[in-house]
Amino acid sequence: MSNATNVRGIVPGWDQIAQGIRDQGIARLQRYVQQGSVSRGAPRPIPLEIIDMAGLVMEDLAGIPGSTEQFVATASYPIVTATVPASVDSANAPWLLLYNMGDTRPLGDDKEWLVPPLSCEVVEVEGQRRIIGRGVFNSKSGLAGMIDVLELLQTTGNLPVNVEVIVDFEEEVRVDAVTEVLSGQRERYAKCSAALMPLCTEGFGAIWLGYKGVAVARVTLRENRSEVHSGMQSILKAPRLRHVLSKFLACIEDDTRHMVRLPALYGEVAENDRELARQMAGSMDMEAAACRWGVEVSELRSHDVLGTILDESRSHINILSWGSEHCEGTVPTRAYAELEFRISPSVTLTVAQIEDEVRRYLQTQVAALMEDVTLESVEFVAGTGEPFRSAEPDDPFVATLQRSYNAFGVEIPLVPTCFGSVPEGAVIRRELDIPFLVGGLGVGDRAHVPNEYILAGAYERFKEWLVVFLHQFAH
Repeated sequence: MSNATNVRGIVPGWDQIAQGIRDQGIARLQRYVQQGSVSRGAPRPIPLEIIDMAGLVMEDLAGIPGSTEQFVATASYPIVTATVPASVDSANAPWLLLYNMGDTRPLGDDKEWLVPPLSCEVVEVEGQRRIIGRGVFNSKSGLAGMIDVLELLQTTGNLPVNVEVIVDFEEEVRVDAVTEVLSGQRERYAKCSAALMPLCTEGFGAIWLGYKGVAVARVTLRENRSEVHSGMQSILKAPRLRHVLSKFLACIEDDTRHMVRLPALYGEVAENDRELARQMAGSMDMEAAACRWGVEVSELRSHDVLGTILDESRSHINILSWGSEHCEGTVPTRAYAELEFRISPSVTLTVAQIEDEVRRYLQTQVAALMEDVTLESVEFVAGTGEPFRSAEPDDPFVATLQRSYNAFGVEIPLVPTCFGSVPEGAVIRRELDIPFLVGGLGVGDRAHVPNEYILAGAYERFKEWLVVFLHQFAH
């Protein structure tokens, strides 16, 4: 919880608000986690669970005094929006865009979960009390807590800013819906001077000034021969696909640092970002750094930390999966690999240009392997997004976020680039030309994998922080 002495001077009626947060409990968060709102790759049909989740959010936004909410049916998934005016003098209060998401990644194998993934239960793990459930960290605690705070502040007459709310239900798979809404209603959102995605992100320990783009390519290689019976394998003269595939994978990444070998997508780190990296490396706790990167403290040196931070700012590639088609009793003629290109914000290319560069690069690599294997197809799957700069270090919005952390005695460093991607942030930056930041207090982890969690008490801490942030933004 907060240091009340620090925040009483920032938030009028703080004691009443803090009590209200405790009284709210985690009921809304539990309802949201219990809704299995998994978004899918195809825009149609829309899963019924997504429709139900959107209806639940719509109903909750309608419970905020003075709110005007809307269910927007797009060509893709739905979007729920709301306008919530400031409690006092809304004509002169600033406007803030709050973006959040109501969908999740798939649940995974139930056997790997300590509790049912949609149960939102409190479990003792490694000496910690954790609230476990799919989406509890990414990002239903942020969504539910955001609505809790808006409702509480409006009910008590303490909402100091005008707020536009956008809740997305396909964040995990595409950006079509939010793009349609922002491009079609640009004038509505033009009054907002900044955008925030509030999350329980304290555990990540960074204010990210840039985000990577993502291009996920499913590559299919074909061996130019007819299928033959597997009993003939020992006398085949044609190249073996698994050998070709291994050579192909070795060609497309740097074996030591997993950096993209494609110059157009490499993206050198700008000097001002290098300076931020040097500052972060110089002040970083070595034990925390070792924990973050999964190594022993004895393996770290200060220059290793700097190099790793800089590498996080560069483009890199992940090999997500590989294999061959399944054939009963015959030798496969096709193999595939799923490649995830994470593109640095210093690369100023559109999504279409990134995909063109990747496709040409892969064609060149396959052509150099051997003449009996060809690149049959390169398919870019859902989730592709462009890199973007979220804010500059001297932006007042960045300073506001820092001050909100300081009010709780927390110092969070500026980091040049996030290791992940928020494609909707790129859309907001492109369409509205305002800073977009992700922030919040409250510790959690294991997004996208079994036993996703936030710590018990993190939800309340997050909501306290958001109250303070909104008041500091207003001033």
